[in-house]
Amino acid sequence: MASALGRRGSATSRPVGARRGEKPPAAYVTAKGDPADPAIDSSHSHGDGEVPAVTRLAPGHYRLTYAGIGKPGDSAQVSAITAGRYCHLGTVNSCSATPLLVLDVYCHSAAGTGADFGIAYLRAP
Repeated sequence: MASALGRRGSATSRPVGARRGEKPPAAYVTAKGDPADPAIDSSHSHGDGEVPAVTRLAPGHYRLTYAGIGKPGDSAQVSAITAGRYCHLGTVNSCSATPLLVLDVYCHSAAGTGADFGIAYLRAP
């Protein structure tokens, strides 16, 4: 393993994060509307200009797909926007067909209905 110590025993620094010409390493998106047919709220979403597709797979089960932001070593968080509802992440797949990113989200109430939700995504540098 290479040492991080410089010639005089001091730690050296290496640049980290996005480099010139790279896409932003983060995105967030909000899905709202009819739980049976949710839509992306572009006024509350940000990324590299790409708007993900959102598909309802089953009651309370949604899939977001980005075509060009995924990178292994990433992280995602989801939260319900609708009061009294709960969300959690299922699959976060950015490895099988990089740069494709597929996020499965489960949002529900006690009655089993869907919910508006927001996702924050952080891509590895």
